[in-house]
Amino acid sequence: MAYCTWQDVSAKMQEIEISADSNPNITEVNGFIDEVSADMDVRMQSVGIDVPVTLADKLLVIRPIAVNGSKAEVLRSVGMYEEAKAVQGLYEDAMNRIVDNPTIIQAEETVSQAPGFYQPPATPIIDRFERGVKQW
Repeated sequence: MAYCTWQDVSAKMQEIEISADSNPNITEVNGFIDEVSADMDVRMQSVGIDVPVTLADKLLVIRPIAVNGSKAEVLRSVGMYEEAKAVQGLYEDAMNRIVDNPTIIQAEETVSQAPGFYQPPATPIIDRFERGVKQW
């Protein structure tokens, strides 16, 4: 799943126009977006985050990261290596933060996953300290 669109990337690229006839063109930028989104999925999945990320509030965090990764690819494709390096650094920093703290993106915990939650067993366990009437 792509985490941003070519329009998102284009909106952040004042120095480069993206269109059907530009270099890179829309198809190429969509390819960069797919590569960046796949990289993000692999990194997030490696720390236990369910991918693709689909929750709207989590996508608000993911989208600008994907835009930066894709923007770096566009800048590299036109030979703007210094600019690409700076934007790639933003992408890498954000992804490292997610890998170091997956709860930034991880889906909300269910009650059964919450720390300290106890689910009694389906079959009752006889308490060895319980005494019946005859045992007293």
